[in-house]
Amino acid sequence: VAQPSFFLAPVTLLNLGARYTWEKVSFSLNVDNALNKEYIGIPTARANAGLGLPRNVRLTTPFLF
Repeated sequence: VAQPSFFLAPVTLLNLGARYTWEKVSFSLNVDNALNKEYIGIPTARANAGLGLPRNVRLTTPFLF
């Protein structure tokens, strides 16, 4: 019986972030996987793995009071 396995090549992803504060308001912009690169994510078991996450953009605006 052969043990099922496979090799995943290394992947480099580009994540970007910026923050701006104006008086009591702060704006944060985060972009994960900025180049929208397709890759295989972390294996969930010995014989399978899922696709990685696509580009994800988040804008947060906390208010300090």
